[in-house]
Amino acid sequence: MMLHIRNKIGKEYSLLYDKGYRNEIVEEGLLFSSLTCSHPEVGLIFNFSIEKGVLSIAVTTKELLEKKVSFDFFYILKVLYPERRFEEIKELSYQEEVAANLLKVEELFSEKQICNTIEKLTSAIKQYSKERFT
Repeated sequence: MMLHIRNKIGKEYSLLYDKGYRNEIVEEGLLFSSLTCSHPEVGLIFNFSIEKGVLSIAVTTKELLEKKVSFDFFYILKVLYPERRFEEIKELSYQEEVAANLLKVEELFSEKQICNTIEKLTSAIKQYSKERFT
């Protein structure tokens, strides 16, 4: 049975399409499917993937993607909610958080803030690795 990622993302993340995001690349398979959704003017790219039934979201820009850099939405939520513990962030609904924070995420990846955002994301990744493996 195919995963039909286009339908799932189209329904659950319809806000992105309402705000001008468009599908660029769609790969659908039995165990893995992915969809790349971007906004031509904002420059933000959402990479959705479903592997073995688990949805992951990575966020990047065209410039970062050229360097093969993207950031898991989990760490973006940590930057948005620095006071929350990682265990609390794991419990959040990505669908609700994308809807509630789309403008903030777009701002984090704007030309003006991208360097600061990358520093904060790198710090969050290191912090999580330290907590996870200690």
